[in-house]
Amino acid sequence: MRKIIFGSVAVTLVATPWVSAEALIIPKIIVLACMALYIIPETFMNLRGNNANKLVVVSTSLIVLFIIQMMIVMVVSKAPFEQEFFGRTGRGLGFLTYFSLLTITSYTILKIKFSDLSKIFQGMFISCILSSTYSIFQFFGIDFFDWRTQTNGIIGTIGNPNFQSSFVAIAFVPTVIYLWNFKYKYLLISIIGSIFLFTLYICRSTQGYIALAAASSLYALLFLWFRRTKLIFGVALSFVILGSFIALTGMLNKGPLSFYLYKVSVRSRGEMWNTAYSIIKDNPLFGVGLDSVGDYSLKYRSQKTANGIDEYIDNVHNFLLQFAATGGIILALVYLTITILTFYSFIIIQRRHGKFDKNLAALAAAWLPFQLQSLISPAAIPTLLWNFVISGTVIGLAAKNSFEVISTENNNRKEKSRSLLTRTLSFPLVIIALFLTIPLFNADRLARLADTKKDALLAVKAAKSYPESVIRYNRLGAALYESGLYDLSLDIGRSAVKFNPDSYLTWILILVNPSATFEERIAAKEKLIEIDPYNKVIRDYKF
Repeated sequence: MRKIIFGSVAVTLVATPWVSAEALIIPKIIVLACMALYIIPETFMNLRGNNANKLVVVSTSLIVLFIIQMMIVMVVSKAPFEQEFFGRTGRGLGFLTYFSLLTITSYTILKIKFSDLSKIFQGMFISCILSSTYSIFQFFGIDFFDWRTQTNGIIGTIGNPNFQSSFVAIAFVPTVIYLWNFKYKYLLISIIGSIFLFTLYICRSTQGYIALAAASSLYALLFLWFRRTKLIFGVALSFVILGSFIALTGMLNKGPLSFYLYKVSVRSRGEMWNTAYSIIKDNPLFGVGLDSVGDYSLKYRSQKTANGIDEYIDNVHNFLLQFAATGGIILALVYLTITILTFYSFIIIQRRHGKFDKNLAALAAAWLPFQLQSLISPAAIPTLLWNFVISGTVIGLAAKNSFEVISTENNNRKEKSRSLLTRTLSFPLVIIALFLTIPLFNADRLARLADTKKDALLAVKAAKSYPESVIRYNRLGAALYESGLYDLSLDIGRSAVKFNPDSYLTWILILVNPSATFEERIAAKEKLIEIDPYNKVIRDYKF
Protein backbone atom coordinates (compact mmCIF):
# COMPACT_ATOMS: atom_id res chain seq x y z
CA MET A 1 0.00 0.00 0.00
CA ARG A 2 2.99 2.31 0.28
CA LYS A 3 2.87 2.93 -3.47
CA ILE A 4 -0.77 3.99 -3.29
CA ILE A 5 -0.29 6.29 -0.31
CA PHE A 6 2.85 7.90 -1.71
CA GLY A 7 1.17 8.31 -5.10
CA SER A 8 -1.96 9.82 -3.55
CA VAL A 9 0.10 12.39 -1.66
CA ALA A 10 1.99 13.20 -4.88
CA VAL A 11 -1.23 13.63 -6.87
CA THR A 12 -2.66 15.91 -4.17
CA LEU A 13 0.38 18.18 -4.02
CA VAL A 14 1.85 18.19 -7.54
CA ALA A 15 1.52 21.41 -9.55
CA THR A 16 3.45 23.00 -12.44
CA PRO A 17 2.34 26.65 -12.60
CA TRP A 18 5.70 27.86 -13.93
CA VAL A 19 5.39 25.88 -17.16
CA SER A 20 1.75 25.03 -17.80
CA ALA A 21 -1.65 26.70 -17.84
CA GLU A 22 -3.69 23.82 -16.36
CA ALA A 23 -1.11 23.47 -13.60
CA LEU A 24 -3.40 21.74 -11.10
CA ILE A 25 -5.04 19.34 -13.53
CA ILE A 26 -2.60 17.96 -16.10
CA PRO A 27 0.35 17.09 -13.79
CA LYS A 28 -2.08 15.29 -11.50
CA ILE A 29 -3.41 13.26 -14.43
CA ILE A 30 0.15 12.31 -15.41
CA VAL A 31 1.11 11.13 -11.90
CA LEU A 32 -2.23 9.36 -11.49
CA ALA A 33 -1.91 7.51 -14.81
CA CYS A 34 1.70 6.47 -14.08
CA MET A 35 0.71 5.15 -10.67
CA ALA A 36 -2.27 3.21 -12.06
CA LEU A 37 -0.41 1.58 -14.93
CA TYR A 38 2.50 0.72 -12.65
CA ILE A 39 0.29 -1.35 -10.34
CA ILE A 40 -1.68 -3.16 -13.07
CA PRO A 41 0.59 -6.27 -13.17
CA GLU A 42 0.55 -6.62 -9.39
CA THR A 43 -3.23 -6.14 -9.36
CA PHE A 44 -3.72 -9.02 -11.81
CA MET A 45 -1.30 -11.22 -9.88
CA ASN A 46 -3.21 -10.69 -6.63
CA LEU A 47 -6.60 -11.04 -8.31
CA ARG A 48 -5.80 -14.63 -9.28
CA GLY A 49 -5.48 -15.58 -5.64
CA ASN A 50 -8.69 -13.87 -4.56
CA ASN A 51 -11.12 -14.94 -7.29
CA ALA A 52 -13.18 -17.05 -4.87
CA ASN A 53 -14.00 -14.17 -2.53
CA LYS A 54 -17.53 -12.91 -3.20
CA LEU A 55 -16.85 -9.27 -2.32
CA VAL A 56 -13.75 -9.25 -4.50
CA VAL A 57 -15.65 -10.83 -7.40
CA VAL A 58 -18.57 -8.41 -7.10
CA SER A 59 -16.40 -5.29 -6.73
CA THR A 60 -14.09 -6.37 -9.58
CA SER A 61 -17.08 -7.09 -11.81
CA LEU A 62 -18.51 -3.63 -11.12
CA ILE A 63 -15.17 -2.00 -11.88
CA VAL A 64 -14.81 -3.91 -15.17
CA LEU A 65 -18.41 -3.03 -16.11
CA PHE A 66 -17.71 0.65 -15.39
CA ILE A 67 -14.64 0.59 -17.66
CA ILE A 68 -16.46 -1.29 -20.45
CA GLN A 69 -19.36 1.16 -20.38
CA MET A 70 -16.94 4.11 -20.66
CA MET A 71 -15.25 2.45 -23.63
CA ILE A 72 -18.59 1.89 -25.37
CA VAL A 73 -19.55 5.51 -24.74
CA MET A 74 -16.31 6.72 -26.35
CA VAL A 75 -17.07 4.63 -29.45
CA VAL A 76 -20.72 5.65 -29.95
CA SER A 77 -20.58 9.26 -28.75
CA LYS A 78 -20.21 12.23 -31.10
CA ALA A 79 -17.93 13.99 -28.61
CA PRO A 80 -14.26 14.34 -29.66
CA PHE A 81 -12.14 11.35 -28.62
CA GLU A 82 -9.44 13.52 -27.00
CA GLN A 83 -12.06 15.27 -24.87
CA GLU A 84 -13.53 11.99 -23.68
CA PHE A 85 -10.18 10.28 -23.11
CA PHE A 86 -8.36 13.09 -21.27
CA GLY A 87 -11.38 14.98 -19.99
CA ARG A 88 -12.44 18.53 -20.58
CA THR A 89 -9.76 21.17 -20.00
CA GLY A 90 -10.22 22.53 -16.49
CA ARG A 91 -11.81 19.28 -15.25
CA GLY A 92 -9.73 16.34 -16.48
CA LEU A 93 -12.49 13.86 -15.64
CA GLY A 94 -12.23 11.68 -18.72
CA PHE A 95 -11.65 7.99 -19.35
CA LEU A 96 -7.98 8.03 -18.36
CA THR A 97 -8.70 9.56 -14.95
CA TYR A 98 -11.51 7.15 -14.07
CA PHE A 99 -9.66 4.14 -15.46
CA SER A 100 -6.73 5.07 -13.20
CA LEU A 101 -8.97 5.57 -10.17
CA LEU A 102 -10.71 2.25 -10.68
CA THR A 103 -7.40 0.44 -11.11
CA ILE A 104 -6.18 1.93 -7.84
CA THR A 105 -9.43 0.87 -6.16
CA SER A 106 -8.93 -2.73 -7.34
CA TYR A 107 -5.35 -2.77 -6.09
CA THR A 108 -6.41 -1.37 -2.72
CA ILE A 109 -9.16 -3.97 -2.31
CA LEU A 110 -6.65 -6.76 -2.87
CA LYS A 111 -3.70 -5.39 -0.87
CA ILE A 112 -5.17 -3.50 2.07
CA LYS A 113 -4.51 -4.65 5.65
CA PHE A 114 -5.95 -3.25 8.83
CA SER A 115 -2.51 -2.03 9.87
CA ASP A 116 -2.41 0.15 6.73
CA LEU A 117 -5.12 2.48 8.06
CA SER A 118 -2.63 4.51 10.06
CA LYS A 119 -0.48 4.92 6.94
CA ILE A 120 -3.47 6.11 4.94
CA PHE A 121 -4.30 8.65 7.66
CA GLN A 122 -0.68 9.76 7.65
CA GLY A 123 -0.88 10.35 3.89
CA MET A 124 -4.08 12.36 4.25
CA PHE A 125 -2.52 14.39 7.08
CA ILE A 126 0.62 15.22 5.08
CA SER A 127 -1.41 16.13 1.99
CA CYS A 128 -3.89 18.31 3.85
CA ILE A 129 -1.46 20.13 6.13
CA LEU A 130 0.80 21.10 3.23
CA SER A 131 -2.07 22.15 1.00
CA SER A 132 -3.78 24.03 3.84
CA THR A 133 -0.59 25.81 4.87
CA TYR A 134 -0.07 26.90 1.30
CA SER A 135 -3.68 28.16 1.22
CA ILE A 136 -2.96 30.30 4.28
CA PHE A 137 0.14 31.73 2.59
CA GLN A 138 -2.06 32.64 -0.37
CA PHE A 139 -4.55 34.33 1.95
CA PHE A 140 -1.81 36.60 3.28
CA GLY A 141 -0.54 37.37 -0.21
CA ILE A 142 2.52 35.13 0.01
CA ASP A 143 2.74 33.03 -3.11
CA PHE A 144 5.60 31.73 -5.19
CA PHE A 145 3.63 31.43 -8.40
CA ASP A 146 1.49 33.57 -10.68
CA TRP A 147 -1.81 31.71 -10.67
CA ARG A 148 -4.54 32.56 -13.14
CA THR A 149 -7.67 32.02 -11.10
CA GLN A 150 -11.17 33.51 -10.91
CA THR A 151 -11.69 32.45 -7.29
CA ASN A 152 -10.95 34.36 -4.08
CA GLY A 153 -7.32 33.33 -4.50
CA ILE A 154 -7.43 30.38 -2.08
CA ILE A 155 -6.75 27.34 -4.22
CA GLY A 156 -4.07 25.46 -2.27
CA THR A 157 -2.94 22.52 -4.37
CA ILE A 158 -6.49 21.25 -4.94
CA GLY A 159 -7.90 23.81 -7.37
CA ASN A 160 -10.46 26.14 -5.77
CA PRO A 161 -11.77 27.12 -2.32
CA ASN A 162 -14.68 24.65 -2.39
CA PHE A 163 -12.39 21.74 -3.20
CA GLN A 164 -9.82 22.82 -0.62
CA SER A 165 -12.44 23.13 2.12
CA SER A 166 -13.92 19.74 1.21
CA PHE A 167 -10.51 18.13 1.48
CA VAL A 168 -10.07 19.64 4.94
CA ALA A 169 -13.40 18.09 5.96
CA ILE A 170 -12.35 14.71 4.56
CA ALA A 171 -8.93 14.71 6.24
CA PHE A 172 -9.83 16.32 9.59
CA VAL A 173 -10.92 13.30 11.65
CA PRO A 174 -8.27 10.91 10.21
CA THR A 175 -5.64 13.54 11.05
CA VAL A 176 -6.83 13.77 14.65
CA ILE A 177 -6.75 9.97 14.98
CA TYR A 178 -3.29 9.80 13.44
CA LEU A 179 -1.92 12.47 15.80
CA TRP A 180 -3.54 10.72 18.78
CA ASN A 181 -0.61 8.28 18.86
CA PHE A 182 1.99 11.02 19.36
CA LYS A 183 3.50 11.99 22.70
CA TYR A 184 2.32 15.60 22.67
CA LYS A 185 -0.98 14.75 21.03
CA TYR A 186 -3.08 17.50 22.62
CA LEU A 187 -0.66 20.23 21.56
CA LEU A 188 -0.28 18.82 18.04
CA ILE A 189 -4.03 18.35 17.57
CA SER A 190 -4.66 21.91 18.78
CA ILE A 191 -2.11 23.39 16.36
CA ILE A 192 -3.02 21.28 13.32
CA GLY A 193 -6.73 21.56 14.04
CA SER A 194 -6.44 25.35 14.20
CA ILE A 195 -4.67 25.40 10.83
CA PHE A 196 -7.42 23.26 9.27
CA LEU A 197 -10.22 25.36 10.77
CA PHE A 198 -8.56 28.59 9.67
CA THR A 199 -8.29 27.14 6.17
CA LEU A 200 -12.04 26.51 6.22
CA TYR A 201 -12.59 30.10 7.30
CA ILE A 202 -10.49 31.69 4.57
CA CYS A 203 -12.02 29.44 1.90
CA ARG A 204 -15.45 30.90 2.72
CA SER A 205 -17.11 27.73 1.55
CA THR A 206 -20.30 26.66 3.31
CA GLN A 207 -19.99 23.08 2.08
CA GLY A 208 -16.71 22.68 3.95
CA TYR A 209 -18.30 23.54 7.31
CA ILE A 210 -21.28 21.27 6.65
CA ALA A 211 -19.07 18.38 5.55
CA LEU A 212 -16.84 18.73 8.64
CA ALA A 213 -19.90 18.85 10.91
CA ALA A 214 -21.22 15.68 9.27
CA ALA A 215 -17.88 13.87 9.61
CA SER A 216 -17.49 14.82 13.27
CA SER A 217 -21.11 13.90 14.03
CA LEU A 218 -20.74 10.46 12.44
CA TYR A 219 -17.59 9.74 14.45
CA ALA A 220 -19.30 10.83 17.67
CA LEU A 221 -22.41 8.74 16.95
CA LEU A 222 -20.34 5.64 16.26
CA PHE A 223 -18.44 6.19 19.50
CA LEU A 224 -21.65 6.55 21.52
CA TRP A 225 -23.35 3.58 19.86
CA PHE A 226 -20.58 1.12 20.62
CA ARG A 227 -20.13 2.48 24.13
CA ARG A 228 -23.67 1.24 24.85
CA THR A 229 -24.76 4.69 26.07
CA LYS A 230 -28.17 4.40 24.41
CA LEU A 231 -29.74 7.39 26.11
CA ILE A 232 -26.88 9.73 25.23
CA PHE A 233 -26.75 8.23 21.73
CA GLY A 234 -30.47 8.89 21.27
CA VAL A 235 -30.13 12.49 22.41
CA ALA A 236 -27.09 13.05 20.16
CA LEU A 237 -28.82 11.46 17.17
CA SER A 238 -31.85 13.70 17.74
CA PHE A 239 -29.63 16.77 17.76
CA VAL A 240 -27.87 15.62 14.59
CA ILE A 241 -31.19 15.03 12.79
CA LEU A 242 -32.57 18.36 13.97
CA GLY A 243 -29.38 20.18 13.01
CA SER A 244 -29.37 18.52 9.59
CA PHE A 245 -32.99 19.55 9.02
CA ILE A 246 -32.32 23.16 10.02
CA ALA A 247 -29.21 23.25 7.81
CA LEU A 248 -31.13 21.82 4.86
CA THR A 249 -33.98 24.31 5.21
CA GLY A 250 -31.43 27.11 5.59
CA MET A 251 -29.80 26.10 2.32
CA LEU A 252 -33.27 26.31 0.73
CA ASN A 253 -33.64 29.89 2.05
CA LYS A 254 -35.93 28.97 4.94
CA GLY A 255 -35.51 28.83 8.68
CA PRO A 256 -33.13 30.58 11.11
CA LEU A 257 -29.92 29.74 9.22
CA SER A 258 -31.10 30.89 5.79
CA PHE A 259 -29.05 34.11 6.00
CA TYR A 260 -25.86 32.10 6.50
CA LEU A 261 -26.49 29.02 4.36
CA TYR A 262 -28.57 30.16 1.41
CA LYS A 263 -26.59 30.94 -1.71
CA VAL A 264 -27.67 31.79 -5.23
CA SER A 265 -25.78 28.64 -6.21
CA VAL A 266 -28.60 26.60 -4.59
CA ARG A 267 -30.99 27.91 -7.21
CA SER A 268 -28.44 27.33 -9.94
CA ARG A 269 -28.11 23.68 -8.83
CA GLY A 270 -31.80 23.19 -9.54
CA GLU A 271 -31.34 24.62 -13.03
CA MET A 272 -28.30 22.37 -13.63
CA TRP A 273 -30.19 19.26 -12.52
CA ASN A 274 -33.18 20.09 -14.74
CA THR A 275 -30.79 20.41 -17.68
CA ALA A 276 -29.18 17.08 -16.76
CA TYR A 277 -32.61 15.44 -16.65
CA SER A 278 -33.36 16.66 -20.17
CA ILE A 279 -30.00 15.32 -21.42
CA ILE A 280 -30.58 11.92 -19.79
CA LYS A 281 -34.13 11.66 -21.16
CA ASP A 282 -32.82 12.08 -24.71
CA ASN A 283 -29.62 10.04 -24.22
CA PRO A 284 -30.43 7.34 -21.64
CA LEU A 285 -28.07 4.57 -22.77
CA PHE A 286 -24.77 6.32 -23.46
CA GLY A 287 -25.18 9.98 -22.53
CA VAL A 288 -23.54 12.73 -24.58
CA GLY A 289 -19.91 11.67 -24.07
CA LEU A 290 -17.51 11.50 -21.14
CA ASP A 291 -16.95 14.93 -19.56
CA SER A 292 -18.91 16.56 -22.42
CA VAL A 293 -21.92 18.15 -20.72
CA GLY A 294 -20.50 21.57 -21.63
CA ASP A 295 -21.25 20.95 -25.31
CA TYR A 296 -24.94 20.25 -24.72
CA SER A 297 -26.01 22.13 -21.60
CA LEU A 298 -27.26 25.15 -23.55
CA LYS A 299 -29.18 23.01 -26.03
CA TYR A 300 -31.00 21.04 -23.32
CA ARG A 301 -31.75 23.79 -20.83
CA SER A 302 -35.34 24.95 -20.58
CA GLN A 303 -36.59 28.43 -21.43
CA LYS A 304 -37.20 28.98 -17.73
CA THR A 305 -33.55 28.17 -17.02
CA ALA A 306 -32.41 30.45 -19.86
CA ASN A 307 -34.43 33.27 -18.31
CA GLY A 308 -33.15 32.45 -14.80
CA ILE A 309 -29.56 32.62 -13.63
CA ASP A 310 -28.52 31.77 -17.20
CA GLU A 311 -25.28 30.08 -16.16
CA TYR A 312 -23.17 28.12 -18.64
CA ILE A 313 -22.18 24.77 -17.15
CA ASP A 314 -19.72 22.02 -18.06
CA ASN A 315 -20.70 19.83 -15.09
CA VAL A 316 -24.14 19.26 -13.56
CA HIS A 317 -22.81 19.31 -9.98
CA ASN A 318 -24.19 15.92 -8.97
CA PHE A 319 -22.20 12.72 -9.47
CA LEU A 320 -25.05 10.40 -10.40
CA LEU A 321 -26.64 12.90 -12.79
CA GLN A 322 -23.22 13.69 -14.28
CA PHE A 323 -22.46 10.01 -14.92
CA ALA A 324 -25.93 9.43 -16.37
CA ALA A 325 -25.72 12.53 -18.61
CA THR A 326 -22.24 11.78 -19.91
CA GLY A 327 -22.07 7.97 -19.85
CA GLY A 328 -25.65 6.75 -19.65
CA ILE A 329 -27.85 5.42 -16.88
CA ILE A 330 -25.82 2.20 -16.71
CA LEU A 331 -22.68 4.14 -15.75
CA ALA A 332 -24.59 6.00 -13.04
CA LEU A 333 -26.09 2.78 -11.64
CA VAL A 334 -22.70 1.05 -11.54
CA TYR A 335 -21.18 3.95 -9.61
CA LEU A 336 -24.17 3.97 -7.24
CA THR A 337 -23.76 0.23 -6.68
CA ILE A 338 -20.07 0.66 -5.85
CA THR A 339 -21.03 3.35 -3.31
CA ILE A 340 -23.69 1.10 -1.76
CA LEU A 341 -21.22 -1.80 -1.70
CA THR A 342 -18.76 0.39 0.21
CA PHE A 343 -21.43 1.26 2.78
CA TYR A 344 -22.43 -2.41 3.09
CA SER A 345 -18.79 -3.41 3.50
CA PHE A 346 -18.40 -0.96 6.37
CA ILE A 347 -21.37 -2.60 8.12
CA ILE A 348 -19.75 -6.02 7.62
CA ILE A 349 -16.50 -4.83 9.20
CA GLN A 350 -18.23 -3.27 12.19
CA ARG A 351 -20.37 -6.34 12.84
CA ARG A 352 -17.33 -8.58 12.65
CA HIS A 353 -15.31 -6.35 14.95
CA GLY A 354 -18.19 -5.91 17.40
CA LYS A 355 -16.77 -2.88 19.21
CA PHE A 356 -15.74 0.71 18.64
CA ASP A 357 -12.50 1.18 16.76
CA LYS A 358 -11.21 4.69 16.30
CA ASN A 359 -9.53 3.87 12.98
CA LEU A 360 -12.67 2.38 11.43
CA ALA A 361 -14.77 5.28 12.69
CA ALA A 362 -12.26 7.76 11.25
CA LEU A 363 -12.39 5.92 7.92
CA ALA A 364 -16.17 6.32 7.87
CA ALA A 365 -15.82 9.97 8.86
CA ALA A 366 -13.49 10.52 5.89
CA TRP A 367 -15.81 8.73 3.46
CA LEU A 368 -19.01 10.59 4.35
CA PRO A 369 -17.97 14.19 3.46
CA PHE A 370 -17.13 13.20 -0.09
CA GLN A 371 -20.51 11.49 -0.54
CA LEU A 372 -22.25 14.65 0.64
CA GLN A 373 -20.15 16.82 -1.64
CA SER A 374 -20.94 14.55 -4.59
CA LEU A 375 -24.62 15.47 -4.25
CA ILE A 376 -24.07 19.15 -5.04
CA SER A 377 -20.63 19.54 -6.56
CA PRO A 378 -18.11 18.10 -8.99
CA ALA A 379 -14.85 16.85 -7.55
CA ALA A 380 -11.19 17.63 -7.93
CA ILE A 381 -8.87 14.79 -8.89
CA PRO A 382 -7.20 14.67 -5.41
CA THR A 383 -10.48 14.33 -3.49
CA LEU A 384 -11.70 11.79 -6.03
CA LEU A 385 -8.54 9.77 -5.54
CA TRP A 386 -8.76 9.71 -1.75
CA ASN A 387 -12.43 8.70 -2.00
CA PHE A 388 -11.59 5.77 -4.28
CA VAL A 389 -8.74 4.72 -1.98
CA ILE A 390 -11.08 4.83 1.02
CA SER A 391 -13.76 2.86 -0.85
CA GLY A 392 -11.20 0.23 -1.86
CA THR A 393 -9.96 0.09 1.73
CA VAL A 394 -13.42 -0.52 3.18
CA ILE A 395 -14.34 -3.19 0.61
CA GLY A 396 -10.92 -4.83 0.94
CA LEU A 397 -11.10 -5.05 4.74
CA ALA A 398 -14.61 -6.49 4.53
CA ALA A 399 -13.39 -9.11 2.05
CA LYS A 400 -10.80 -10.42 4.50
CA ASN A 401 -11.68 -12.96 7.17
CA SER A 402 -9.75 -11.15 9.89
CA PHE A 403 -8.24 -7.77 10.55
CA GLU A 404 -4.69 -8.96 10.04
CA VAL A 405 -3.18 -11.22 7.42
CA ILE A 406 -0.63 -13.56 9.00
CA SER A 407 2.57 -13.64 6.98
CA THR A 408 4.44 -16.92 6.62
CA GLU A 409 7.87 -17.59 5.28
CA ASN A 410 6.31 -19.28 2.25
CA ASN A 411 4.05 -16.27 1.61
CA ASN A 412 7.01 -13.91 1.86
CA ARG A 413 8.92 -16.00 -0.67
CA LYS A 414 5.99 -15.90 -3.08
CA GLU A 415 5.64 -12.16 -2.55
CA LYS A 416 9.27 -11.55 -3.47
CA SER A 417 8.94 -13.69 -6.60
CA ARG A 418 5.79 -11.84 -7.64
CA SER A 419 7.41 -8.49 -6.93
CA LEU A 420 10.29 -9.22 -9.28
CA LEU A 421 7.95 -10.28 -12.08
CA THR A 422 5.50 -7.39 -11.66
CA ARG A 423 8.28 -4.79 -11.60
CA THR A 424 9.57 -6.17 -14.90
CA LEU A 425 6.12 -5.56 -16.41
CA SER A 426 5.35 -2.33 -14.54
CA PHE A 427 8.11 -0.11 -15.88
CA PRO A 428 7.13 -0.53 -19.57
CA LEU A 429 3.56 0.36 -18.58
CA VAL A 430 4.79 3.56 -16.93
CA ILE A 431 6.51 4.43 -20.22
CA ILE A 432 3.16 3.91 -21.95
CA ALA A 433 1.48 6.19 -19.40
CA LEU A 434 4.05 8.91 -20.11
CA PHE A 435 3.67 8.37 -23.85
CA LEU A 436 -0.08 8.93 -23.49
CA THR A 437 0.07 11.97 -21.21
CA ILE A 438 3.18 13.96 -22.18
CA PRO A 439 1.52 15.33 -25.37
CA LEU A 440 -1.25 16.69 -23.14
CA PHE A 441 1.31 18.44 -20.96
CA ASN A 442 3.27 19.73 -23.97
CA ALA A 443 0.21 21.25 -25.67
CA ASP A 444 -0.73 23.01 -22.44
CA ARG A 445 2.88 24.19 -21.99
CA LEU A 446 2.87 25.70 -25.49
CA ALA A 447 -0.42 27.48 -24.77
CA ARG A 448 1.01 29.09 -21.65
CA LEU A 449 4.22 30.01 -23.44
CA ALA A 450 2.29 31.60 -26.32
CA ASP A 451 0.22 33.65 -23.87
CA THR A 452 3.29 34.74 -21.90
CA LYS A 453 5.29 35.74 -24.98
CA LYS A 454 2.25 37.13 -26.83
CA ASP A 455 3.40 35.05 -29.78
CA ALA A 456 0.52 34.77 -32.25
CA LEU A 457 2.03 32.03 -34.43
CA LEU A 458 2.92 29.97 -31.37
CA ALA A 459 -0.66 30.42 -30.16
CA VAL A 460 -1.99 28.93 -33.40
CA LYS A 461 0.45 26.02 -33.09
CA ALA A 462 -0.52 25.43 -29.46
CA ALA A 463 -4.22 25.52 -30.25
CA LYS A 464 -3.90 22.87 -32.95
CA SER A 465 -1.53 20.62 -30.98
CA TYR A 466 -2.63 17.12 -30.05
CA PRO A 467 -4.66 16.51 -27.98
CA GLU A 468 -6.94 19.30 -29.18
CA SER A 469 -9.17 21.08 -26.70
CA VAL A 470 -12.13 23.40 -27.28
CA ILE A 471 -11.15 25.38 -24.19
CA ARG A 472 -7.65 25.96 -25.53
CA TYR A 473 -9.05 26.86 -28.94
CA ASN A 474 -11.46 29.35 -27.39
CA ARG A 475 -8.92 30.98 -25.08
CA LEU A 476 -6.25 31.47 -27.72
CA GLY A 477 -8.74 32.38 -30.45
CA ALA A 478 -10.30 35.05 -28.23
CA ALA A 479 -6.86 36.42 -27.31
CA LEU A 480 -5.93 36.76 -30.98
CA TYR A 481 -9.26 38.43 -31.75
CA GLU A 482 -8.80 40.95 -28.92
CA SER A 483 -5.33 41.72 -30.29
CA GLY A 484 -6.84 42.54 -33.70
CA LEU A 485 -5.31 39.48 -35.38
CA TYR A 486 -8.58 38.51 -37.03
CA ASP A 487 -7.15 36.20 -39.70
CA LEU A 488 -5.28 34.08 -37.17
CA SER A 489 -8.29 34.05 -34.84
CA LEU A 490 -10.47 32.90 -37.75
CA ASP A 491 -7.98 30.15 -38.56
CA ILE A 492 -8.28 28.87 -35.01
CA GLY A 493 -12.07 29.20 -35.13
CA ARG A 494 -12.30 27.09 -38.29
CA SER A 495 -10.10 24.39 -36.79
CA ALA A 496 -12.10 24.50 -33.56
CA VAL A 497 -15.51 23.92 -35.18
CA LYS A 498 -14.02 21.11 -37.23
CA PHE A 499 -12.70 19.49 -34.07
CA ASN A 500 -15.94 19.95 -32.10
CA PRO A 501 -18.95 21.33 -34.02
CA ASP A 502 -21.13 21.18 -30.89
CA SER A 503 -19.09 23.65 -28.84
CA TYR A 504 -20.81 27.02 -28.40
CA LEU A 505 -17.86 29.37 -28.00
CA THR A 506 -15.97 28.00 -31.00
CA TRP A 507 -18.72 29.23 -33.32
CA ILE A 508 -18.57 32.67 -31.67
CA LEU A 509 -15.01 32.98 -32.98
CA ILE A 510 -16.44 32.84 -36.50
CA LEU A 511 -19.68 34.77 -35.91
CA VAL A 512 -17.99 37.96 -34.69
CA ASN A 513 -14.90 37.78 -36.91
CA PRO A 514 -14.86 40.43 -39.69
CA SER A 515 -12.40 38.31 -41.70
CA ALA A 516 -14.94 35.48 -42.02
CA THR A 517 -17.07 35.35 -45.14
CA PHE A 518 -20.69 36.41 -44.92
CA GLU A 519 -21.78 32.82 -45.59
CA GLU A 520 -19.55 31.55 -42.76
CA ARG A 521 -21.01 34.03 -40.32
CA ILE A 522 -24.60 33.17 -41.35
CA ALA A 523 -23.82 29.46 -40.87
CA ALA A 524 -22.24 30.23 -37.48
CA LYS A 525 -25.38 32.09 -36.35
CA GLU A 526 -27.63 29.22 -37.44
CA LYS A 527 -25.45 26.71 -35.61
CA LEU A 528 -25.40 28.86 -32.46
CA ILE A 529 -29.20 29.05 -32.49
CA GLU A 530 -29.29 25.26 -32.80
CA ILE A 531 -26.86 24.87 -29.88
CA ASP A 532 -28.51 27.58 -27.71
CA PRO A 533 -32.13 27.96 -28.91
CA TYR A 534 -33.23 30.36 -26.14
CA ASN A 535 -30.40 32.87 -26.55
CA LYS A 536 -32.05 36.17 -27.51
CA VAL A 537 -28.72 37.93 -28.05
CA ILE A 538 -27.74 35.48 -30.79
CA ARG A 539 -31.18 35.54 -32.41
CA ASP A 540 -31.11 39.35 -32.56
CA TYR A 541 -27.47 39.54 -33.66
CA LYS A 542 -27.00 41.83 -36.69
CA PHE A 543 -24.06 41.69 -39.07
